[in-house]
Amino acid sequence: MQELFDKPEEYEAMLQQGIALTGNDRHFFIKGRFDFMLSRTCIHANPKKILDFGCGTGDATAELAKRYPDAKIYGYDPAVKAMDFARQKHQMKQLHFVDDSDLQVMEFDVVFLNCVLHHILPENRQETIKLLVRLLKPGGQLWIFENNPANPGTRWAMYRNPFDKGVVKIWPGELKKIL
Repeated sequence: MQELFDKPEEYEAMLQQGIALTGNDRHFFIKGRFDFMLSRTCIHANPKKILDFGCGTGDATAELAKRYPDAKIYGYDPAVKAMDFARQKHQMKQLHFVDDSDLQVMEFDVVFLNCVLHHILPENRQETIKLLVRLLKPGGQLWIFENNPANPGTRWAMYRNPFDKGVVKIWPGELKKIL
């Protein structure tokens, strides 16, 4: 499956295979998640640093940069080719794509995950969450969006999406236990 994340130029088409039945594209879901997040949070009006962890090709990262033009927005993904693609596609002054070594010395007001945890092996999820909490400044916020495994439409979309084949879905109870 990792090799699919090394084909960033095909990412949009692969994702669209899964969500096509909804009649929407990925931007609809990205914007919807941010609208929901902003309607439900006490996020400070002016976060200075935001991390999009597992940013893929950087579309959600770029949307964060548009919504928070005065903040520094960082994207991180372990797929090197996806990060290179994101750097080329999204060139904005306050937008930065970083690697593992950069993350080790940074702190963020907000850490955002958009359908990332189900791509992490269950035995590594706790460690990942610990890292993300460590990256938060005191009072910072961790926002996690995951596919709902109880929703038949979600299961169908994930089944049709090539890079979701073989993932272990994360249930709300499991996430709550990890947190």
